[in-house]
Amino acid sequence: MNWKAKWIWYSEEEHPRNCWLAFRKKFISPDDFDEALLNITAVSRYVVYVNGRRVGSGPVRSWPFEQSYDTWSVKDYLATDNVIAVLVTHYGISTFQYIEGRGGL
Repeated sequence: MNWKAKWIWYSEEEHPRNCWLAFRKKFISPDDFDEALLNITAVSRYVVYVNGRRVGSGPVRSWPFEQSYDTWSVKDYLATDNVIAVLVTHYGISTFQYIEGRGGL
């Protein structure tokens, strides 16, 4: 896949510990589309919702220099007016599931 993304987070703090953030974005869907895919990742963990319905959570454990991402089919979740919401946690310390790095969604 050939696309670019930019990490978003609330601060420049190098290693915030046990930090939870909520992100929310409204958008309008086109009238006609064949598929709708959501590509998403987080440095630690996320849970994503579309129009109040839980889509999924992730990502699997990754190396900081080779971050994995999830692709969710969200076509059945969409209406004309939509809201995507993501709850993100950042561990801030290395664990079995996470290798220490900056916070990011």
